[in-house]
Amino acid sequence: MMNRRTIFYSTLTLSLLFVGANTYLIEKANSKVDREVRVANWEISGTGDLAKELPKPGVVTAEEESYIYFNDEFGSFKKFLVKEGDQVKSGTPLYEYEVTDQTQQKKCSGIRSGTIGR
Repeated sequence: MMNRRTIFYSTLTLSLLFVGANTYLIEKANSKVDREVRVANWEISGTGDLAKELPKPGVVTAEEESYIYFNDEFGSFKKFLVKEGDQVKSGTPLYEYEVTDQTQQKKCSGIRSGTIGR
């Protein structure tokens, strides 16, 4: 195991080499590091609205999906109210079904109370 003095002098030597090498790279004549930057053209900043659009075709997908399973023992599915590709807004009903035993359906699905979806 190295003693404390050896560790101290090794760390000091490596630190000095690091600082010295970086100082040399910054101060040499053909350095790629800019030592000073001057602004040639000053412009007054302003405020405004973004007026340009960049329309792109695409598909929007949900960040999170929630699956709802319907058990045929507790009711019957009636119909879908939207078709694939239809544009819908939050709160739009997507399908209809009839529940005959609502209490048992809540127990099986884990729904306590509230609405399905957003």
